[in-house]
Amino acid sequence: MPMTDLGIANLALTDLGQPLLATADSTSKAGRLFLQTYEPTVLEVLRDHPWRCCRAQALMSSDPAAKPLFGYGLAFRLPPKFVKIVYVEGGNRHEGNVEQFARHGDYLHCDVEGLRLTYVERKEAHEFDPGLVSTIAARLAWRWCRPFTDSANDVQAYQKIYTEVSASAKFNDALDGSPDIMPISTWEQARLSDV
Repeated sequence: MPMTDLGIANLALTDLGQPLLATADSTSKAGRLFLQTYEPTVLEVLRDHPWRCCRAQALMSSDPAAKPLFGYGLAFRLPPKFVKIVYVEGGNRHEGNVEQFARHGDYLHCDVEGLRLTYVERKEAHEFDPGLVSTIAARLAWRWCRPFTDSANDVQAYQKIYTEVSASAKFNDALDGSPDIMPISTWEQARLSDV
């Protein structure tokens, strides 16, 4: 059965020894916590690591209506469901330069037209890797522990569990492909050359 947002929340509730949610509504404490904290928690976990199951790529074109006032010459609207930049490459693929950039709200400012953006996007729960599912559930259990147990010791215990689950999931996620080799910058090329 495909994983759902409610399914991930129910994993956290199981860890906390609480009744499961059948629907997401505000008639129970668990339902209210789900509605208030689920999406911010997912985005927090997605920003914490460049999860391979949530990566996307985009060829970016500048938005002439959003030209930066200073610092950079071009502005690029970030894609829908954007969460985190993994890396930005310039237009000349053979040089492989990583471009300098800055995020400003819903825009990426840079000086090079035709950017290639690799980023983490908010995907549906059924597309999540099992390690990411476990990490989100552990983070929810940690976050929901205080409202359910009112115990500082339990909060510390769930924090420790989250740290361990997260580290294992990130390690396994890193094994799902060759390491990200960031394209080398012009400065690094000059430093590493024999010239």
